[in-house]
Amino acid sequence: MGSGPRGAGWLVATMLLLLAHVAPSLAATSPGTLDGGCVPGGSFDQDRDYFESPVQISPDFSQGGTANVIVAQDFQVLYANNFKVLRNTMNNETTVLVLCGTPAPDAELFPEGAHFIEVPVERYASTSTVQVGYLETLGMLGRAKYMPTFVTSACAQKLVLSCGVEILDFYDGSQEFENATAVFLDRPDPSDPRSVTFDASTDPGPLNRAEWLVFMSTFFNLDRHASEIFLDIEDSYRRTKADAEATSTTPLVAWISYRGDFGEDFPEAYIVDFAEYKMDLVEDSGARNLDKNADAFSDAVDVDGDMEFRIADYEDRAAASQALANALREVDVVIDEAYPSDGNYSTYDMDSFFEMYGFSREDTDLRFLETGSIWRNDKRIGAANEKRQTQGNDWFESALSRPDVVLKDMVYMSEPDLLPEGYETTYFRNIAEGEGVVLVTAEECAYSCEELSTMSPSTDSPSPSGASPSPSESPSPPDQASCNLSAEGILISLVALWSSVLFLC
Repeated sequence: MGSGPRGAGWLVATMLLLLAHVAPSLAATSPGTLDGGCVPGGSFDQDRDYFESPVQISPDFSQGGTANVIVAQDFQVLYANNFKVLRNTMNNETTVLVLCGTPAPDAELFPEGAHFIEVPVERYASTSTVQVGYLETLGMLGRAKYMPTFVTSACAQKLVLSCGVEILDFYDGSQEFENATAVFLDRPDPSDPRSVTFDASTDPGPLNRAEWLVFMSTFFNLDRHASEIFLDIEDSYRRTKADAEATSTTPLVAWISYRGDFGEDFPEAYIVDFAEYKMDLVEDSGARNLDKNADAFSDAVDVDGDMEFRIADYEDRAAASQALANALREVDVVIDEAYPSDGNYSTYDMDSFFEMYGFSREDTDLRFLETGSIWRNDKRIGAANEKRQTQGNDWFESALSRPDVVLKDMVYMSEPDLLPEGYETTYFRNIAEGEGVVLVTAEECAYSCEELSTMSPSTDSPSPSGASPSPSESPSPPDQASCNLSAEGILISLVALWSSVLFLC
């Protein structure tokens, strides 16, 4: 797990603080009694460990009082008696999550600018569709007060259309988000003490991104529940990867897109995407990635790892298109990510593809045209409705939290026999075979507004956008015997905690 910069003062203060809050639990024999997730008024016991072991992230994650997530590189969680310290190491952001009904720790013990939020959160604002997929997996959609415009989830659409949740056209920092106690953003906003930077999409690797489910869960005290879900997702992913790697087929795959002219910094270009997580998905599916150092990319511009064939650098558009074709000549599978010119995913087909990239059906030397393997990652589309005129794309919503499903889809592209008979892809469609989109509407949500608002995490919670069921049944809650902590065990944990925090620094 990665770590961000932090000073020695923060380290010492955090250690002393955690020791002060964990040591008193040596005498505790049972967890505190909670009422609706909060400590009832007047019953707070400073010697009781409210976030004791069975409530924390799964033992498979934990090292002493520090929960080191297994794969994700950009966040850390530390537990004390009645609060958690959540660190986004990518943005050097500290959030102290205080159990409602209990006193907050002294702010001076934390880095300047640390935000304090009571948990479990009852009302939140979500500003990005990326967050929605994780919230739905946790069964926490119904606590939304604000939702982003381009949601695909049927139940998220229903919340906006029928349940009084406000739609957020565009986050620009000026919104007040009345009645929301947490505001999930994709970039830091130090001016709002309720803000939380949720930037799962910056964490490299498919499983890294999925593990941000654990990050999100800490705001609802669903830490253990989320970590068990992730472990199932990870197991499913690794089993699919092992099956794919055992085959002898290794098709060449390329992710491509087109960008219109957005000024000097973002000129019109054909783009071959080499994002790390996409390269991982290709390799883990048993396929091969293009070599960006090949001669065919010698005229392309390297921008943050992606290779751009900029139209203005060539004699005309046809010449730029030919340069792209030369780079893709031996590719077996193309994944086209271009945004439709009219904004309508539903009508994007092979004619759209040829027009977008300047190719033609007569380009018989392009292998992917011969194999008929031209895929789009826009199969599940949120239908336009009375509150928005544009469609959403589930690839930017639930796909990040379900890489196991994404990987199965990608294996299907080249080795369909490895999947069960009748397997249907969730996120990808083959436009070379005339496959269309699946429009998702609010009517498909099986829950009433009241059921959504009162839903608790269980196997009955809606799966990510209804895309696929949870990897396995949720584990049963631990019995009381497993909830008791021994003095010896806590003393050992304190030693492990000291070692862990030194490592994290």
